Amino acid sequence: MKLRLFLFCLLLFNFFFLSAQKDLKYFLDGNKKFVDSTKASFYAIYKTNPDTVVKSGSVETYFMNGKLLKRVEYKYKADGSKKENQVYYYQNGKVGERITTIDVEVSEMLSYFPNGILKRKIFYNDSEILSEQCFGWTGKDTVCYDDDARKPQYIGGMDALMAFIKKNIKYPAEARGNKISGTVQVGLVVDRQGAIESLYIQKSVHPLLDAEALRVLRTMPRWMPGLYRDELLPKYESIPVVFELPK
Repeated sequence: MKLRLFLFCLLLFNFFFLSAQKDLKYFLDGNKKFVDSTKASFYAIYKTNPDTVVKSGSVETYFMNGKLLKRVEYKYKADGSKKENQVYYYQNGKVGERITTIDVEVSEMLSYFPNGILKRKIFYNDSEILSEQCFGWTGKDTVCYDDDARKPQYIGGMDALMAFIKKNIKYPAEARGNKISGTVQVGLVVDRQGAIESLYIQKSVHPLLDAEALRVLRTMPRWMPGLYRDELLPKYESIPVVFELPK
């Protein structure tokens, strides 16, 4: 009788405990700091699966347009060890990078080209590279290069970019009247043709200034695209747009 009562109480506790678990949603800015939804560049959904033996869960990070950026799954075993899987995605939905880690020390990292072909395979032990293998677009082995062999470049360089922004920026009258100023940090992707896509606010100043910064950067001409192993690849960039009131 006591055993039945104990089992009933245990089941009842698990029912209420598990039913109380809800997915948690948080909003993040470009620096991954928690912010209000009106200032967010991303949002993350936390899911937990509590259990008496194994604890596990996941975190999914999305762009504000709903496209998945990153998914992390973790699992604690009964002996206290932890296994974690991280997956980063390209804007086209394909996997860009997959990292598997056991107890922080042993890791395997697989990186992919935007078309899904494996480009790099690395094994770590406590941050030390044990082995590394790289591949070309055709799948053949090749030498391993720095992933930032050549970043995307605005034609004429940073000075030309700042001159373009200064020439085309229109300081919102309301913001000027209320003496609102600052530097809006904008993240974007330069695709393999040099076109600008996926603009988002990394660091907000004010909705009026944020909107104007996005408007100007959408009108930029094509860039020189980024290179990786002599192949054109989309790359993330971050650009400051300065709004300065006259002294």
